[in-house]
Amino acid sequence: MYLDYNSTTPIADEVLQEMLFHKENFANPASSHFVGQKAANLLENSREIIANFLQAKPQEIIFTSGGTESNNTVLWQLLNNKKLKKLVISEIEHPSISEYAEFLKNKGIDVIKIPVDNFGFVDIGFLAKNCDETTLVSIIWANNEIGTVQNVEKISEIVKKNGALLHFDAVQAFSKVEISLKKINADFLSISGHKIYGPRGIGALFIRENTEFFPLIIGGGQENEFRAGTANQILAAGFAKAAKIRDNFLTEQKKIWDLRETLIKTLQDEIPQIKFNGAQKFNETLAGTLSVTIPDVENEIVVLRLDNEKIFVSKGSACSSKKVSASSVLTAIGVSKIAAARTIRVSLGKDLTKDEILTFAKKLSKIIKNIRKSRNCV
Repeated sequence: MYLDYNSTTPIADEVLQEMLFHKENFANPASSHFVGQKAANLLENSREIIANFLQAKPQEIIFTSGGTESNNTVLWQLLNNKKLKKLVISEIEHPSISEYAEFLKNKGIDVIKIPVDNFGFVDIGFLAKNCDETTLVSIIWANNEIGTVQNVEKISEIVKKNGALLHFDAVQAFSKVEISLKKINADFLSISGHKIYGPRGIGALFIRENTEFFPLIIGGGQENEFRAGTANQILAAGFAKAAKIRDNFLTEQKKIWDLRETLIKTLQDEIPQIKFNGAQKFNETLAGTLSVTIPDVENEIVVLRLDNEKIFVSKGSACSSKKVSASSVLTAIGVSKIAAARTIRVSLGKDLTKDEILTFAKKLSKIIKNIRKSRNCV
């Protein structure tokens, strides 16, 4: 039983079929001959589908290798845009933002981290006081560990009022919450294919029209000179197909939310002292994301025991026998380092059933009871 959908999703059958259908359309889209132009048409059709899903213009979308490249490309602007002097991020960013921020800090860029509350929501007042026309603000739309969905409308309003540039890392949010770039005045937005039942190795970056932009990869002029390198139109077609078949994602998320509620209630009934981290209200958190702390059992043991049962979840923090490295996301919301090392992440997908959820809860409960019994814990 796979319960690690936030890490990556399986490729949908329709997506594989779409990519196989275009397997002979392998020519370089930059070539001027007939088959090259046929490949270019496929690439542009895919771009239009992605743009429509985001309510953006096709020319505002460039294809990348995924969310990490898209995020790095946005932060790269700070080393090239002479107007930018400061980076403002939250304390719960993905490593492709937080670690790049440390790199920028070492290059002399002023990096400010917005504190978050115990649910993972950014301090709006702090943000308002710390951004101006020399600032790039980068915020994760929906957190990959705890699921908290930010108030992007309010963030956008404040950032643009203060004259700053705004980027949203929407890799986890894409096709799980409504994203309208007509309503949200962001300058940049990152998404990825393998989080929405599409292929790996393909993502996209939204760059609002007329925004000053400096490419990370140069040497070819592809993607309207925003990203050099031979485009992969077959991956793009798979990405576009994955987005196209997500039309009913809101209904799907409500179904997943019902599974989540069943799981929470069952775990609370079966496992004393269990805790859930982050926001817990519909529309304030991703339906399929659960950060679960079992106060007296290390997550490494839980993950391995579940793995033996062929149930696959991930840890909320990285642990080893010699050192406990607490998740920065969990500690930012007030979880202790010890509790963070006893936290797992369960992330649900569209094809799971209620019976599977109940089976998982039963297996996890049995594992915890056995561990507690062996330790003489109540």
